Amino acid sequence: MTELENYLQSYFEFESGDLTIVASFFKPEFVKKGHYYLKTGKSCDKLSFL
Repeated sequence: MTELENYLQSYFEFESGDLTIVASFFKPEFVKKGHYYLKTGKSCDKLSFL
């Protein structure tokens, strides 16, 4: 089980196989040094696990 799956499992109860399906919607994304994930005044259009 991945760290993301462990985190989700600690907050929610999942039926068999559902956890894997939910986790599959998350994709790795990297933020370069000096860049920001979100800036003041901008709308966030992502749900992330940091």
